[in-house]
Amino acid sequence: MVSPQQAIGAMEEADREILALLGIEVNERAADRAVLAMTVRMDMVNSQGFCHGGFVYTLADTAFAYAAGSDGVGPITASAEIIYLRGARLGDTLRAEAVVITRSRRSGTADAEVFNQAGDRVARFRGVFSRSPG
Repeated sequence: MVSPQQAIGAMEEADREILALLGIEVNERAADRAVLAMTVRMDMVNSQGFCHGGFVYTLADTAFAYAAGSDGVGPITASAEIIYLRGARLGDTLRAEAVVITRSRRSGTADAEVFNQAGDRVARFRGVFSRSPG
């Protein structure tokens, strides 16, 4: 059996190019939990001066996947939704905290919340995952 650190570490290694491209750092690897961070850069800001929602979604979705896969069984996203609560701006450091809510042999759910550096909630994400042993 693999540890959560090993399982998430393996996913992180497989994702290293996209993590580097977006500047995402994995700050916490634990059973059913992952915390990731990303700083909003100029190339992430939309025409309204806010971080494009797709980048916020990607950060939350990646944290969700790492929490879901922390047991070493590969998660496959079945569905996900995000609610944006406030905009993030250039230079903001976003932190996505994901936790598994339910887990069965075949599926589960996990939530991720995204905060800015002031601790203000930027978004709430909920995903359903199916499990793919092997």
